[in-house]
Formats: sequence, C-alpha cells, structure tokens
Amino acid sequence: MQYGCASLKGWTSYFEMVRFERTEQSYDIWLDEKKKLSDEDYRNPNIVARGYTDYVTIQDYPMRGRPVFLHMRKNKWWDKQTNEIFSYNLELPNDEGHDSVPSSWLF
Repeated sequence: MQYGCASLKGWTSYFEMVRFERTEQSYDIWLDEKKKLSDEDYRNPNIVARGYTDYVTIQDYPMRGRPVFLHMRKNKWWDKQTNEIFSYNLELPNDEGHDSVPSSWLF
C-alpha cells in the first residue's frame, strides 16, 4: 500500500470514480482509468481494450479525521498483432505541478 502520494486534484482527467463508500472508520473511493489510447495506438486497429489490472490501494491524506483509501486500477490493452497485453505508465500531476507516479503503478 502506498501512503500520502495521491490527491484527486488533477487525477480526474485520467480516472473516473466508480464507487464511493463512507464508513465510521474511513472513506473509500474506487477509481478506474478512463479508456484513452495514445495517439499512436489510436490509429492502430490491432490495439483493443482487455479489461483492467487488479486494484492498487493508496492511502491518501485524511479527510474530516478519517483516512481516505483510493482503490485504483488501470486499463489493460491487447495488441492483436504481437499478442502483447500492456498498460500505459501514468504521469500524474502532484500539488506542486510536477509529475508524480506511485511506484506501484510502474509495472
């Protein structure tokens, strides 16, 4: 589990919220990566969506005294020509405007 490296600001262009749960102990937010191919892959008819990776859980900064857990998953893409299944590496903005990526997303 990653800690304190996420903020929803700036991430909404990459992810959509698919579920939200508020309990007495925490807030849990499930996010799925939006289906968007790179410009190069968009023109390639052999690249098709192949579902999602498993969820990765990131503990974000507390909100109203409760921990916030982001459950995030990325798209998997299949290249029919090479039979390769892949995901894109994400470069997400942090609070200072720099790109930040949780190390667990680099696979």
